[in-house]
Amino acid sequence: MPQMPLVSGSRIVNGRTGSPGTLGFIGIGPADDRFLVSCYHVLGRVRGSPELPSDGEAIWQPGSELTSEMVAVTSVPMMNARYDVAAARLLPGVPVSADIMSLGPIRRVAAAEEGMRVCKFGAETGLTAGVISYAGETLIEIEGDPDAGEEYLLSHDGDSGALWVSPGGDAIAMHFQGRDGNRAFARPMPFVLSTLGLTLLTTDV
Repeated sequence: MPQMPLVSGSRIVNGRTGSPGTLGFIGIGPADDRFLVSCYHVLGRVRGSPELPSDGEAIWQPGSELTSEMVAVTSVPMMNARYDVAAARLLPGVPVSADIMSLGPIRRVAAAEEGMRVCKFGAETGLTAGVISYAGETLIEIEGDPDAGEEYLLSHDGDSGALWVSPGGDAIAMHFQGRDGNRAFARPMPFVLSTLGLTLLTTDV
């Protein structure tokens, strides 16, 4: 059965495109409305697609044995293709959590610092960790542990949207792309939240 309540790190998919990704976190809008946050290319369209997303497309949480749960619908005003961030409006009554799979509660938003160790739970590669090698206003770069071995994957397709957090559970950045299996790129959390006009859910409801 699908994972309920919704937890950061869950697999999600746009029902129209079939593009899989990871639920990053739950955001709260100005009217106390709730949104599922991930990447534009997960909730909307992949780069280069001739088709634009539309309002009301179903976002599903896949389960086992072809079972799925519709949990949200797209909202075009909550999509930013340039920076690959997006939010989909949660359906009424869908239970949510401020926990990350295998990592516990999301505590607060914190600034990225070069040299900071961070970890994430992605729907594809699960729990992985790395070190921030670059911290800018709109871009974070994360390198895998050089001692982890050649087969270690920091991220892979399907991890897009995953939340990078500090060892203490502070939300640092949202993953949007990887390279060579051992480098990851993410958007800083303050930037993601301000771009979408949301605040971060940090307590179970």
